[in-house]
Amino acid sequence: MDQINIVPPASSGVRRRRLTSVTASWFPASGYSCKIYIKTGTLPLVSLDYMDVYSVYYLYISLQAGKVLIGKPNHSENMRLSLFVILILIIGSVSAAKITVGPAGEDYQQIQKAIDNASSGNLIEVHSGTYPEHLYLSKAVTLIGVDTGKGRPIVNATKSGSALTLAANGSTVEGFNFTGSGHCGCGNAGIYVQSSNDTVIDNVIYKNKYGIYVKAGYKNNTFISNDLLDNEISANDQGGNRWDGSLKAEGLQSLMELISGKQMKGNHYSDYDEPKEGCNDTNNDGICDQPRKINGGSSVDLYPSISRGNS
Repeated sequence: MDQINIVPPASSGVRRRRLTSVTASWFPASGYSCKIYIKTGTLPLVSLDYMDVYSVYYLYISLQAGKVLIGKPNHSENMRLSLFVILILIIGSVSAAKITVGPAGEDYQQIQKAIDNASSGNLIEVHSGTYPEHLYLSKAVTLIGVDTGKGRPIVNATKSGSALTLAANGSTVEGFNFTGSGHCGCGNAGIYVQSSNDTVIDNVIYKNKYGIYVKAGYKNNTFISNDLLDNEISANDQGGNRWDGSLKAEGLQSLMELISGKQMKGNHYSDYDEPKEGCNDTNNDGICDQPRKINGGSSVDLYPSISRGNS
């Protein structure tokens, strides 16, 4: 297949911003219509329709380093195929400043010191190790745990308070083990949330009073693909937050989602992964047939996993 680089024309009115969403469809109908939908940061949905796509070779839209590559079928190919599009998303953006944390040889040896010296929007990358800390995330940063050979980083609250408190709207936390909270019913947790619009994914949260505790009034947080293991209470939320959804797909996975749709995920709960606990999997898809109710309010996890997803 030939390839078309799709970038918006200067006259489209689309300004330079991070590319956050692009979809494309190619229909086997007379004249062939290629519809490209572009959604950027704060701009409304923009629709660009290009008829007679065989005459289109290069359309230019510069959104940072974002680029969409579409396969254009050759005339010799079977035009009756229901799908003609190969969509490869290569999404780029201005790199955020990165701060590293590790036992030795990194910018900081303590995660809290890295947070205190970070600016909103920074990426804090934490390497393997055990960190006996009570983290207070007061800035909207991305906190990423990286297994550098000795397992994912462990934040241990040493049996008091919470291992992590989220106190800045719009933070992201991914790739950690959180354990050892205190046992106060006031909300001691692996992750204590007192902010909104945060994303918590791919963490192992174990042996705490609460795995995740969302303080009343804080909403629009997303919790996906976390393992909540051996906590006294897996999670507490009075409502308004998401406990399932789809993770951002990249590369080949993004192509597969065009064909089969997004893969929905929830979280794994060690107190809800067996039939005697209410989790049955009659169709063997790895997801409990019934949603998991979250303690404290109306929130539910529609796709609770029967097995842990993080090691």
